[in-house]
Amino acid sequence: MSLDPNQLSQLEGLCESFYGGDINQQKQAHEVLLPLTCNLGCLTQLQALMAQSSNPHALMFAANGLSKLFTSCWAQIPDNQKEETKTFLLNYLYKCGPDMLRSAPYLVGHYVRLLSQLVKYGLLDSLSPRPNITDQVSQFLNASTNHCIIGLIIFTTLTQEMQNSSGLYFAKYRRAAILFRDTSLPIIFQIAIKTLRQIHLGTVSVSNLQEYKLLKQVLQLIHCCLSYDFMGTVPDETSDEQNTVMIPHSWTVLREEYVPIIFFDMYAKCCGAGGSLSDCAAMCLQCLILYSSIRRSFFPTQTDRTRSLASLMSGTAGIIQTKMGLTNEDCYHELCRLLGKLNTANQLTELASSDAFGVWIDQVYAFTIASLEDWTLLPNSKHYLLGLWSHMVIPLLYQGDRAPANLEKYIHNITIAFIQSSMKIAEAIAQGSDIDDPLDSEVTRTEQLDILAQLSRCRYQETAEFIVNLFEKVTEAAKNGNISQNCFISQITWCVYMHGALIGGHSIKLRRPLMPGGSSSSSSSTGGTGGSNNSNISGSSGGKGNSSNSGGETSYHVLNGKLARLVFGLSQQTDQLPDTPESLELAYLYFLEQFRKVCLGDYAKQFIQPDSEETTLASILGVNTDDDVLSLIIGKIGRNLQCKGNMESVIKKTLSLFHELAAGISIVQYTDRTTHLIVSGRLLLKNEQVRKILRNHASPEFTFLNIPRYGKHRTFYYFTLSKLLFLEVKEEESSFTTELRINGGNSNMQPHTFEEFMKPLEKVFDLIWEEVILGNNLNGINNNNIIGGGIGIGDAGYNINQFKVPLIGLARDLRGICLACVGPESYNMLFNWLVNKPKQPGRSRIHLFTWAADRLWDDSNVMNPLLKFMSEFVDNKSQRINFDKASPNGILLFKEVSSLICTYGSRILSKPDNSFQNIYKEKYKGLSITLSMLCHALSGGYTNFGVFEVYQDQALENALRLACRMCLVIPEHDLQSYMKNFKSYYEFLELASRCFMTTFITSLEPQHLSVICYSLESGLCAVDNVVLLACCATLDHLINFIFSLIEKERILLPNGVHLISKRRNSDGSSIIPGEMDGMDGDSSNIVGATQGTSPEGKMIYRFMTEQSNSLVRIMQLMFNLVTTGDLSTWTFSRSLLGLIILFENDFRSIQKQLVEQQVEEKKSKYQLLVQDLLKGTDGTLSSVSKDAFTRNLHFFAHAVRSNTL
Repeated sequence: MSLDPNQLSQLEGLCESFYGGDINQQKQAHEVLLPLTCNLGCLTQLQALMAQSSNPHALMFAANGLSKLFTSCWAQIPDNQKEETKTFLLNYLYKCGPDMLRSAPYLVGHYVRLLSQLVKYGLLDSLSPRPNITDQVSQFLNASTNHCIIGLIIFTTLTQEMQNSSGLYFAKYRRAAILFRDTSLPIIFQIAIKTLRQIHLGTVSVSNLQEYKLLKQVLQLIHCCLSYDFMGTVPDETSDEQNTVMIPHSWTVLREEYVPIIFFDMYAKCCGAGGSLSDCAAMCLQCLILYSSIRRSFFPTQTDRTRSLASLMSGTAGIIQTKMGLTNEDCYHELCRLLGKLNTANQLTELASSDAFGVWIDQVYAFTIASLEDWTLLPNSKHYLLGLWSHMVIPLLYQGDRAPANLEKYIHNITIAFIQSSMKIAEAIAQGSDIDDPLDSEVTRTEQLDILAQLSRCRYQETAEFIVNLFEKVTEAAKNGNISQNCFISQITWCVYMHGALIGGHSIKLRRPLMPGGSSSSSSSTGGTGGSNNSNISGSSGGKGNSSNSGGETSYHVLNGKLARLVFGLSQQTDQLPDTPESLELAYLYFLEQFRKVCLGDYAKQFIQPDSEETTLASILGVNTDDDVLSLIIGKIGRNLQCKGNMESVIKKTLSLFHELAAGISIVQYTDRTTHLIVSGRLLLKNEQVRKILRNHASPEFTFLNIPRYGKHRTFYYFTLSKLLFLEVKEEESSFTTELRINGGNSNMQPHTFEEFMKPLEKVFDLIWEEVILGNNLNGINNNNIIGGGIGIGDAGYNINQFKVPLIGLARDLRGICLACVGPESYNMLFNWLVNKPKQPGRSRIHLFTWAADRLWDDSNVMNPLLKFMSEFVDNKSQRINFDKASPNGILLFKEVSSLICTYGSRILSKPDNSFQNIYKEKYKGLSITLSMLCHALSGGYTNFGVFEVYQDQALENALRLACRMCLVIPEHDLQSYMKNFKSYYEFLELASRCFMTTFITSLEPQHLSVICYSLESGLCAVDNVVLLACCATLDHLINFIFSLIEKERILLPNGVHLISKRRNSDGSSIIPGEMDGMDGDSSNIVGATQGTSPEGKMIYRFMTEQSNSLVRIMQLMFNLVTTGDLSTWTFSRSLLGLIILFENDFRSIQKQLVEQQVEEKKSKYQLLVQDLLKGTDGTLSSVSKDAFTRNLHFFAHAVRSNTL
């Protein structure tokens, strides 16, 4: 198609307005042009616009429009049109690219991106594609310099596009990325290194501007190649310091000695050129970072690795010594990253064994000290330097006297400089300096404190004394008015954090654990580190004058006590103030978390030793007993929950600390070598403050409970309290049983803790029940009232909105309690409380939720918490739901679930999608939770589902059919977009197809089953293994069901082939000759053949007649995954065999395609492999046949993937 001049001029004018006109012009252009990018019929029009126009805006619009069409409609576009577009783009870039690069370089990026997408999508068009893009682009590299730059841009963009980890269908294109890694990427990298070496040697003659462009592009390409996701694991990019570059062993050029030298030389050349090449200089360092991250096994010998490491150390030391390029922030940052990577990628012994270590460590030390003294200089960059030194601490402590000279002194000096730098930053921020506050970023703050905790382990006593003196100095300065209030808050907050970091990083060793009700008779701490009892460590960590004897240990213990005393004292003072800053409150909580590890956690990991009489921790803190020490922590928790409701971060961390205290379990070894289990929850239960919280858990004093946005914190609060509650109930019942045994069956003690705890929730239930249900004379709720539309709340004068908040709170509280039910005893308590009237249907407390679903189904703020509770309540995790065999509780529970599902589901599905403002929150999230709830109920094992069919109860069938409707209303695009949340979708399909296939199949029409098959096809490419396994299992159940129906009802397949005709011996003869009588060589004349006799049989026949292509597509995809993927063949083998038998002709076509796409010398071997796939099978899905096919498929996949043909 071609455009006439008028059409071309009109489109160009609209594109000009679209990108550069006023608001009205843009709106008009948008209305005309946007349909072109959404309608596949406009593809040729956009291609013509690209071919005929010279207007930059028109060309950009055409490229973007084609990119959108090819991405969204790839499967509908003919193959010849795809290939023609790719060829056109290559020719256009070769012909017009150099001029475009000079006049409109941004257009080159749009064209190249479109080309890269075509290549990427094309890799999946056939079963074993052979990309030739490197051969086509090589023509650019052999032409002019501008052509070479464009060719490198194509390679760079293609490499980036292949490993793009974002996007809806990333999982599907991961296979293309693996194929590209094995075929094209090695060639591209060789071209990049060759080009860089030519620039380095000066063999490429170009102008300065062209040389800059060429150098920048080749460095970008090398960086993209080295940072490629070789393992297909989508690594976490938030911390690249832990990543290892898994370079293939065949990339031998990286073992050459000249490789790091080239990058350092090019860095020097770029720095010498002034600021014009500063970005290239930074890219040289980025490439060196990746080079230093190459996996250790890549180098065949230790000598090769040592030589490479020496080059990196000498090069970085030279940069620091000459300060070359360090005035540029990007170069400074990348150098810090490179130094950090050198340390994390190599052990201290390896670094120290290098001849360059002495000079290198001195230069890095001087560079670090200078950087810390200049506190205004890039704090995020200095983090890498600090990390370098912190990683050396543990090896240093283990090496002891064998450690490199001066290293211990260097680390201690850097620790002090880091502390002083932090205080200067705090002062500057308080004075209004425009710099980022590390305290505002939890990630940055945590990283810095972790580093300080590590650094302080070297010469711990000196560091602790310095921080204690600093704390006292800041406090004294504030009292004397020498610093402002803002400065005091900022600096003292840092001091509190540092106290916590030191205590958390330095493990103390107690003679016995803290026990409430008495003081520690003796406590001691070691100069050791991290739980190690090595004497060399203790000696080196203490520095000079700090040996591992009892005197040194006592000083450490006293130092820790002083650190804690200062913080507790400050906390008690600030708690009296009405406006304590949130940052300081968070610092207190960080300190308490570290202090908790010392008092109630880490001691359990230490080997308890006897010691001489020393000052106890309790006395240092100014209290009498160890229980009082615990009360200091609990008191702070209680005050925060009561008074800090306006600080969500404080509430969240306070609850987290409370939970850790309540849930902690430790194993401690006493002096006599006996082992004891210490449950910190028991320690809490003996504390009066904790018992007070349990008795008054719903008190209005806990203001955070009434803040709507704190819903998830409310659940966590009751989760923690319930852990303590059930522990107390268990001990109370144990005491009750013991007293009965002692007193011969008589006791004055009655266990009633749970009922007392539930009274506040009972009041909420009773309030709603009496006011709404009994007050309206509804005589309870039942399904007839709900479905039939009985007396409405509004009719009786009630405002339904007034019950929303209590219901939300009730659901969240109950979910927290249910989360703490880990065994049958605790679960039965909650069950009996909710199902309090099992013999009166519709009168139990649990039925209130069905009423809420009927009245408030369209309010997601109510329904989502309610559904989450019910999903948790019916989840039989840890086999906690264990009713008696004669109990009807399992049936009652499922009927409540079915009633809730049908009530909510039927209403939410009736609401049009366009009426939702946030469809995920208001619809999809509820559907996902509902499917999860049904899966829990169906797989719990506590309900005999046969009862429903025997007594013609529709509860099970209604729930299953409604769940099928829920699955069908979720569009494929949304299903893939919210894959993490819709795991329950695939879990339900697997469960329904495994246990309730007849109901499942008869609930669907052929087109509906095709939609589900399409979602299974997408799920086979999922990154999440749970989704993948669920899809494979669902397909296996479906194929087995189809086979059993075809054989049972003698269904004749649409292609005229009957399964009986496929049964063969290994020699090709029929297994059951008698069955073939009357066929006359034509399977369509099989005696007694039908089109299905049962409803499910007729449904299968219709599906195989109308929508069988959906299964054929899945078979093709499975062969794609087997030949080019990295997944287990066993996952696919069970269902793939059935597909091959069902669609024999399509399988033959796949066989032929697989063989024809191989190079000539491999075709014969490939032919034998494909033919052997069905060796040992008998045309059925018997276990013997499946096992044989699994072995054959594994051998086939291994041969293809490993290129051993």
